[in-house]
Amino acid sequence: MYGGTDTAPSPMDLLLIGLSGCTGIVMTIAMEHYGVELESLNISAQGSRSETGPGEYADMRVHFDAKGKGVSHETMRNAIREFILPKAPVLCTLSKGCPVTLGYRLDGATYECAAGSDGFTEVAN
Repeated sequence: MYGGTDTAPSPMDLLLIGLSGCTGIVMTIAMEHYGVELESLNISAQGSRSETGPGEYADMRVHFDAKGKGVSHETMRNAIREFILPKAPVLCTLSKGCPVTLGYRLDGATYECAAGSDGFTEVAN
């Protein structure tokens, strides 16, 4: 049951969309902090798929194109260094390699398996 009709974003596209939206919001907050009057902020995000494995991203890139009064190399760099890198929650989650646990419920019991692990463990409900 793989594939589709390409009429909606793929889950991998949605990952980039979430990263773009999150960093864009934080960029807007940073620009306001620095007194920049944004006229526009365009965000582009791309990911390169790994050649091995199930097709995960090997890397992701987000670029900002900001226009407005006060936009400069300094404000853009400071926004990225001082706001986005340490404070954008989606970016922080991805860059820290957040552990993921998968699970299921069956017959009144819950079982979980950490991503990268082979075994399931019954957990208390």
